[in-house]
Amino acid sequence: MEVKISLVACVAGIGAHDALTFQQPLLGSPSCEVRARVTDVENKWAFRCDAGSEHGAVLVEVEKPHGLSIGQLVYFRGELVAVDER
Repeated sequence: MEVKISLVACVAGIGAHDALTFQQPLLGSPSCEVRARVTDVENKWAFRCDAGSEHGAVLVEVEKPHGLSIGQLVYFRGELVAVDER
């Protein structure tokens, strides 16, 4: 299943020493916390990032224009949304 992360209100930069992570604090909840590297910038409302998971890069949709660049390390919280079953 392909997923994206939406409802991201705020994206913050992180340091190079922070581990890349993808966590769902509440089991079964779509809520997630992510520390990742930006791999592609779709537009000012969306980017792709890789948190080192087996799923590879994931699309992220933000509520405010982001101004991120490829390679930047970021932290954000959002909601997982199923896009398509493969």
